[in-house]
Amino acid sequence: MNYIHVEGTQEEKPLEFDATTSRTVVYIRKNIERVEKEKDGVTYRGWEYDEAQLPMEDFAAIASALISSNKTGVAGTEDAVCELSENTEESIAALEQAICDLSEEIGK
Repeated sequence: MNYIHVEGTQEEKPLEFDATTSRTVVYIRKNIERVEKEKDGVTYRGWEYDEAQLPMEDFAAIASALISSNKTGVAGTEDAVCELSENTEESIAALEQAICDLSEEIGK
């Protein structure tokens, strides 16, 4: 999964998994930190974080695989995702990373 560093000025802390802001992508964020910076003599508060975007269709496939894997355990998730996806190796790698990220989030 390719993350980019983002600076935001929103008042509320950005969600780690945001499936509501966009109809086409899910935003996956990590390393979210509150920051205070000064620019041109003006101090502003905001957030810095690393963000990746996952197409909604891929996220739905991952979520479906995770839900069905609850019956067989997380070990079965990778097989379920591979069956759902016939994309390139890069897409599969991105899906596997997203599964890891989601599994970590579920485990919290």
